[in-house]
Amino acid sequence: MEEQKAKEKRRNRERMIVEYRIMFARYKKEVTEIQRLNRWYRRREGTLTPTAADQHFAAVDALIFRAHVVKQRMIRVGHRQRNAKSDHRCRESCQCETRGLC
Repeated sequence: MEEQKAKEKRRNRERMIVEYRIMFARYKKEVTEIQRLNRWYRRREGTLTPTAADQHFAAVDALIFRAHVVKQRMIRVGHRQRNAKSDHRCRESCQCETRGLC
């Protein structure tokens, strides 16, 4: 029984680590794309039409939002990992519940 619980904990922890790594790769991809678009904008800043500039800013805003969402998910998964690792039970001093992390 105890051995089965330990295996289950180990599997859950490994799954969370894989999930976190996938999210980190996604976050890194979004940030790289934002940087690439900003470099493109700086090179063409003087020759862009107002419409093209608006399209650029809309695309960057969407990427920033997606990166923010992925980062929040990474925080939640990281928090779950810490809880699983330490068998943490939320106390009154823990603010994870008010942030929707537990």
